[in-house]
Amino acid sequence: MYIVDLRNNIIHDAMNSKYECHIKDIPKDKIKKIYTYQSVVRMCASEHRPCFMGCQYCLSELYNYDMTKIFR
Repeated sequence: MYIVDLRNNIIHDAMNSKYECHIKDIPKDKIKKIYTYQSVVRMCASEHRPCFMGCQYCLSELYNYDMTKIFR
């Protein structure tokens, strides 16, 4: 099962969560549950709006770092 944080559009893997994910700090009204990996991949696709991203700690294969932030 996957947990979507609707505040900042980050998807967490509930079975592989780390301490750094802070899933317990997400308000209950800002959580959405997703049950399949295919749905998560579709939500992380660049065409999907709003843009979702995998968590850098528990779902790193779907995490995209914006390299342009380095040069600002």
